[in-house]
Amino acid sequence: MRRWWQIVIVFGASLVLPGRAQDATLPDVTVVLEKVLDQARHERVNDRSFRSHYAYLRTRTNRELDSSGRVKNEETKQSRNNPSIVPMGYVRPSPPVSSLNQTNRQTPQAGQGKAFDKNDFVLNDDLVSRFDFTLVKREQVNGRDALLIQFKPADKKLPARGLKDRFINKAAGTVWIDEADLVLAKVDVHLTDTINVVGGLVGAVKKFNYTCDRTRTPDGLWYPSDIRWRLEGREIFSRKILEYEESRSEVMNVK
Repeated sequence: MRRWWQIVIVFGASLVLPGRAQDATLPDVTVVLEKVLDQARHERVNDRSFRSHYAYLRTRTNRELDSSGRVKNEETKQSRNNPSIVPMGYVRPSPPVSSLNQTNRQTPQAGQGKAFDKNDFVLNDDLVSRFDFTLVKREQVNGRDALLIQFKPADKKLPARGLKDRFINKAAGTVWIDEADLVLAKVDVHLTDTINVVGGLVGAVKKFNYTCDRTRTPDGLWYPSDIRWRLEGREIFSRKILEYEESRSEVMNVK
């Protein structure tokens, strides 16, 4: 998958945005989102803990469709996360200094662009300032109270320093915040307009929809249980339709 397609794929999971409340019975949105932002800083710790304590089956399907919606290519891969059992008190040895130096020197090969990942879309004041948002209501998500927040691009001149900014500036959708844990429980993101690449001569992303459902373990860890996205675009003069599905199943606490 090419670099300019990758931006939208990883962007959907990065959004947790503040809003203004319409219902007086809802909690103060400013206070809620301050806590959400604080919780977001611990996401990496949450992810590491989940991978270290839970076994699961990860299933990923990539699909390419023709202009009529018929499947041209489809590939499904499965992998298992099986945490190794480490005795209490055991400290993993640090890697050799020479190994660290070798890692730090590694650079992309000629002609290889850097892949975008979720760390390129850090949740901060700059990101949230680009949106207008509304805290709409309280809903149940997987039997838990969640706050539904809708967001759209802010009605002002937004910075557009590069391709990544252009994707951010045309994103809109809905996020559900778990009210007890104040973390992202569900997300539904789409583009509000076409994104042209190199003036539209090389390609364009016309539509992009991304959904993600997260599940809470009994001990309070969160993981993406179901991810789906669909992208419709143009590459030179050909239409491109890509779909992706990812799930984590057979989740079991092993430590």
